[in-house]
Amino acid sequence: MRALHHLLPAICLLLAMAVTCWSGPPMTQPFIALTSPTSDAVVSEVTPVEGRFVSNSGSPVLFVRPLERNAHASWLCQEPMVEAAAGTFSGHVRCDGPVGSRFEIIACLSAGKDAAAKFKPGTELAELPPSLAAARSVLVYRDFLPSGLETYSRVIDFSGFNWEVKAGRKLGPGPNTFSDAPESVWLDDAKHLHLALRAEDDKWKCAEVMCDRSLGYGEYLWVVSGDLTTLDRHAVLGLFTYENRSHEIDFELSRWGDATKPNAQFVVQPYDLKDHMFRFDTRNAPTLTISVDWKKGRMAGRCWAGADRNGKPLAEWTYPHHILPEPGKERVRMNLWLLDGHPPAERQEVIVESFTFNPFKL
Repeated sequence: MRALHHLLPAICLLLAMAVTCWSGPPMTQPFIALTSPTSDAVVSEVTPVEGRFVSNSGSPVLFVRPLERNAHASWLCQEPMVEAAAGTFSGHVRCDGPVGSRFEIIACLSAGKDAAAKFKPGTELAELPPSLAAARSVLVYRDFLPSGLETYSRVIDFSGFNWEVKAGRKLGPGPNTFSDAPESVWLDDAKHLHLALRAEDDKWKCAEVMCDRSLGYGEYLWVVSGDLTTLDRHAVLGLFTYENRSHEIDFELSRWGDATKPNAQFVVQPYDLKDHMFRFDTRNAPTLTISVDWKKGRMAGRCWAGADRNGKPLAEWTYPHHILPEPGKERVRMNLWLLDGHPPAERQEVIVESFTFNPFKL
């Protein structure tokens, strides 16, 4: 008994370690993915869908929404999925719209079959239920793959403004393919906006975002960093207001295919008119602050090295004419694209650390 008494603390310690190390059967992390169709696929009005999922008790539910230049379209609940063995599912979705139109398909995991049955086919939802695990969505085209179809199905909140993310094939500037995938446009933990030029399936994808409203006269102010000093000679960073090609005010960072050219410019479009462009070089500045002052009959651009505007600017320019766009229909945009679609030597990335708008009183 005395020996057992001495061993008792060691036995209790071993039991505690066993309880700590064994916490029951492993929990399954919910996971769901679509395997067919893939993005940019051509589909019919009623198209088959397949996917896979991992869940202890979940059941898949499908949703579809049209993307014809509408970033806020409703999600339509689809017919119940047929679950097969080994965590796979199949079924059909309806892409009900004109030929050539674009649709987003997404699969989510409900808590189980009873929960899935509550999503009645044809029901419209303004937003997907945030409690459901979701797959990466798939973007498809009805009946044929068009060129030049520009869509804005994703919206992000950056620097206090809503920005619609551009997507489509053979679009200007370029022509280029623009991607709204999170790998092309995203916010980091510091809430900085990242724009990336990246290769996917041997195709280069560009990035662009557009503010969802006109801001009008005021000071447009950006702080940018990233691959500024090593930007590929075919890559272009654009920070600008745009209504159309003749109603546009730009800051652009690019060597326009010629590595010997200065790498930056302020422009009032059309660029090829006398005194509508001012070119300069930002040298080796890894961070830039860019200001565009736009008033009635006046535009001034300034650029500083770094995020501090107290020092002397690298460049400053006042547009010498008074013919400028009127506000109301313009949108401020930010993009990273390729001159004439020429591929860069490697992946490129620019970080927009902040965007500030200081309105002018009329």
